[in-house]
Amino acid sequence: MIPDSEKQNDNIELSEMLDSLDEEERKIINERYFNDRSQKEVSSLIGYSQAKVSRCEQKILCKLRNYYKTS
Repeated sequence: MIPDSEKQNDNIELSEMLDSLDEEERKIINERYFNDRSQKEVSSLIGYSQAKVSRCEQKILCKLRNYYKTS
């Protein structure tokens, strides 16, 4: 079991990482990972093609990995 203090630190770190994203990037990540929507559903919500959502998502995940590595 993970101690509460470690969970709290992880939550703060995740929050900071998400804050580093612009509004559009946050919306894509929130819809995909916190609202459990498919790329097709997200594309309908924001008016992009599914392919563009996929490309954006990969770019955002790379950005978040880099942020995590440097923090």
